[in-house]
Amino acid sequence: MEGVLNAPIPAYRVSVAVLVAALDLGRADVRVPLDYTVSGDVTFHLAMFKGIADNGWYLENPWLGAPGVMKLYDFPYCENALFLGVKVLTALTGDPFLAGNLLHLATYLMAAWAALFVLWQFGVGRQVAVATSLLFAFLPYHFWHGPPHTHLSNYSAVPLLAMVALWLCAGESVLFRRDDAGRLRWFWSWGRSAPTLAACGLAALSGPNYAYFGAFFLLTSGLIGVLRRPGLDRGLDAVVAAGLLVGLFAARLVPFVAYELREGVNPLASKRPVENYYQYGLRVVNLLKPVPGHRLQELNPGWQPERSRTEADLSWRYNETNEAETAPALGLVGSCGLLVAVVCGLAAPCLATRRCPTLGDLGKLTLAVLLLGLISGFGEMIALYVTTKIRCYSRLSVFVAFFSLFALALIVNRPGRGTSSRRARWGWLAVLWGVTALGLLDQIPSRLTPDHAKDYRAFRDDGAFVTRVEKSLPPGAMIFQLPPNSLPEFGRHFQMYDYSHFCGYLHSRRLRWSYGALRGRETEAWQSRFAPANWLTRWSRPGLRGSTSIAMVTRPAPRRSSPVCSARCPRSRSRTATAHCCSSASQPAGDQGVRISLPPAGMSALAIGRGNLDPFVATVTFWKTKNELWTESEVINPLSLMVGKFDQAFGIVSLSIRS
Repeated sequence: MEGVLNAPIPAYRVSVAVLVAALDLGRADVRVPLDYTVSGDVTFHLAMFKGIADNGWYLENPWLGAPGVMKLYDFPYCENALFLGVKVLTALTGDPFLAGNLLHLATYLMAAWAALFVLWQFGVGRQVAVATSLLFAFLPYHFWHGPPHTHLSNYSAVPLLAMVALWLCAGESVLFRRDDAGRLRWFWSWGRSAPTLAACGLAALSGPNYAYFGAFFLLTSGLIGVLRRPGLDRGLDAVVAAGLLVGLFAARLVPFVAYELREGVNPLASKRPVENYYQYGLRVVNLLKPVPGHRLQELNPGWQPERSRTEADLSWRYNETNEAETAPALGLVGSCGLLVAVVCGLAAPCLATRRCPTLGDLGKLTLAVLLLGLISGFGEMIALYVTTKIRCYSRLSVFVAFFSLFALALIVNRPGRGTSSRRARWGWLAVLWGVTALGLLDQIPSRLTPDHAKDYRAFRDDGAFVTRVEKSLPPGAMIFQLPPNSLPEFGRHFQMYDYSHFCGYLHSRRLRWSYGALRGRETEAWQSRFAPANWLTRWSRPGLRGSTSIAMVTRPAPRRSSPVCSARCPRSRSRTATAHCCSSASQPAGDQGVRISLPPAGMSALAIGRGNLDPFVATVTFWKTKNELWTESEVINPLSLMVGKFDQAFGIVSLSIRS
């Protein structure tokens, strides 16, 4: 049976085939961002990727936050593994959106390869290891975080941290050991020390969640190892490994801390109320229930059948559902593995754990995850009395998933080794891959498959619209976007999801955009004076004087009585919108009434559903004085702006500073 277990199998090709089928990549244009129309966090990450291409790094962007500069130091979003990967791929491809797509697709392959490497280290046969690594790479967690949370989709550090934790549980030396004289010495081994350092470094680069959870597991496993085989060297291994992980992560926080010391603390930028802990905590029912978005309607109570919802379906599923209720699901195979791990952890030592001590250690680590992550566990104590910065303990589910699948692999691996007859061996392999195929069908939520055609159309239309806007405005013109949402996490504004204002910047090359000012800083305070109820009376404050031109990008909600939407397009049922622009610096004094036609723009329907408002033509009108702005009959209805009956932006209004 050893030959069958270790028979070569093209793991790379199988992973790629499953990935292509799961995301329907045969219909995708990889130059168009995946899930572009989902908005929300997808748009945020795309803006960061473009910021890296434009400015070298993502922390400062002079094209955003106008009239200031977007500075993210108050919002310590330090996902360096993601941004370094995008920077390298952008340098190779010249396209930040293509780089983001390639990196996201690579996270599936990296997760599979990392799991495969760890399973081989513990003697799991090749066939079982490949099957298990596929189930781990294509977890519901991966799809439900997907492009909106690409930093969480990169969980290849999890198997490596689990490997080091299992070594520490077993009392093996990874960094220190005693020499023949009994003295404690630094110990280097390519088989133990190098993977330990790699795991710590990768976890530190993968963001605060994996760094925090990884340090917890290293310390917990070190405690288990010390209790099993007392010794200073074993305790020192765990403490140094966890300290290295924490130290590497803390080094990434230096720019944020330095900015805070220089500019002062900004408590408004990133609030994390303790209620978030209960909202995003881990629950057993969310681990064991059927995968949300399951391909079988009978397993999706409350979910509409395939393709029966509106075009905003994916946006609704990603932005309006709680990740703690969708992403943690393990699927049928993973749920069976969780039960195996918990039973082995509670029953150890027993016959199974005596034969395979690793199985017992996996059970102990699984119980440790549940004690930390489940609501009312240790995580609640940390949220109440230490910090709420780590609020999403449901993200521990990816550790639960690996421990569960690993435990099941160890159980399945042994019956296969005991099978002697040829027919039984091949029958066992047929069962193994049959269960794997069914497990993948169960885990992969078909209702999250990207709508590539819709993404392509929206990306093309938005690009065409912004290009025409750039041609109608002088280089460096500042676009003041309404409603003036602050960064980060403003929340849903009317029918517009968070970060949607970044969309214009994604297609722009020489315009500055107001969105991106950090809440609690001077620029955001200046922008807040132009909130819907106040901007009409405050637009001519002295702070505006001297700027070249300020364009206000707005899109009124379609109303029958609105003069803006009164004309109909002869080629479409939707109403046309009118855009207006005036500029004191770019318009000659004697030139009035200049009109420029703009083509249809998908951006106009970002907030209320693309296609609801798809104007055929928009007009850009230049005025010389503010009196003409108020008296011009085609101006956007001020009442709509004052009461906030508009969403993100189609028309352009560039305010004249002169009285």
